[in-house]
Amino acid sequence: MLARCCQMNGVGHLYSLENGADYAEKSRSEIARYELSEYADVIDAPLETSDVGGDPYQWYAQADILKHQSICW
Repeated sequence: MLARCCQMNGVGHLYSLENGADYAEKSRSEIARYELSEYADVIDAPLETSDVGGDPYQWYAQADILKHQSICW
């Protein structure tokens, strides 16, 4: 839905972080089905434990996210 909003407004890009390969592929299929590939990318990034203030949290693997050169932080 957010990719469609980008398309309608002619600006923006969505990055979807997915930790499951099957779900990521289904998301890519739906993006292509609705011709939204110009406005969305799906990034495969498994969950890993990260330390935040001494507490462990599950978050997407940052190394996998950073592989996508088109992302601007």
